[in-house]
Formats: sequence, C-alpha cells, structure tokens
Amino acid sequence: MLNINADERLNGIPARVLLTPEEAAKIFFGGGRSAASLRRDANKHRLPFIKFGRRIYFDAESLQEFIKRAADESVRTIETFSKKESQNISSVPGITTIGI
Repeated sequence: MLNINADERLNGIPARVLLTPEEAAKIFFGGGRSAASLRRDANKHRLPFIKFGRRIYFDAESLQEFIKRAADESVRTIETFSKKESQNISSVPGITTIGI
C-alpha cells in the first residue's frame, strides 16, 4: 500500500482561490457584469480562466492582477491620447495653445 502524506507534499504550495463566474461577477464587479458575460469573455480568451471539463473557474489572484493591468493600461492610453491630441491641435496653423 502506498503511504502518502498530503500535508507534507502540499507544504509550501500556496492555496489558490477558484471562483465560479457567479462569484467572480459579484466579488469583482459588484453585479455590474453578469456571470454569462464573464463566461463569454473567458470562452473568447479575454479573461484568464481555468477549465475543468465544461466548468469555468476564475483564479481570484490572476483575475485581480488582470483587472489591475487593464486599468493601468487604460490610464496610459488616455494619457497618451491626451498628449497626442494637444500636439495635433498645436500643429494646426492659426491655432495657439496655452499651457495651463
């Protein structure tokens, strides 16, 4: 008979919290997104997910990191867009921009 002590083997391996689409929608989006929309985004590989058979789960830590990166990226995009717009306006003849 094989004697395996699971506690010893798992010592040092961090536990991962897996959420159903319903749980992820409620926890991360406060009900602002539906579980169906999260499933759809997962199936289109827009969100990080784990699939066991036909069931989809979201790793809480991975989803949190993904949302943070997406938010940071959108802020950088807005800043870049704003800088480009001000450069474009100042290069139009007859228009003077004033830095405030």
